[in-house]
Amino acid sequence: LRLREQEDLQLQHAAIRPAALLPNALVARILLRRDEAAAARQFNARAEALLNTAALGQNVAQASSVRTFYIAVAWLESNAPETLRLVEAAAAAIADVRVEEQPAFRSVLVGFYLALGRLQQAEDQARQILRPNVQHNYLAWVFSERGDIARLRAHMRAPNPGGLDF
Repeated sequence: LRLREQEDLQLQHAAIRPAALLPNALVARILLRRDEAAAARQFNARAEALLNTAALGQNVAQASSVRTFYIAVAWLESNAPETLRLVEAAAAAIADVRVEEQPAFRSVLVGFYLALGRLQQAEDQARQILRPNVQHNYLAWVFSERGDIARLRAHMRAPNPGGLDF
């Protein structure tokens, strides 16, 4: 199937399963990519309502996507000040996020901080990712974006505590 057909199937799936986190989270992002922000907000609102009641299981990344939806909206609307405000609010509220969600949530924050040119905040968030191999990779990304080749090389030469070396 082509991408558009796959996305249309996701839309149908979310319509059939309105009380399921994953389909609603996916459709919210699909509609956001299609520049259908109003409809995307509706599906994200459904997913948000399910966050506190759902057993996340394999849906940890989607939970982070739901929690950072409005950051993505602000970014896509080229509203850097609002994006930064929302990213900083999300970073300040990370203690309210379930422990199992935090690595994926922080990973999203790293990406937005980098996109905003906030390299120190990106590094701070990357250092707080508790999964060693994930932290290792995000720190490499930060050093690369910073253009700090010496630090990137030193980082890549150090053993990856997660056991997955470059």
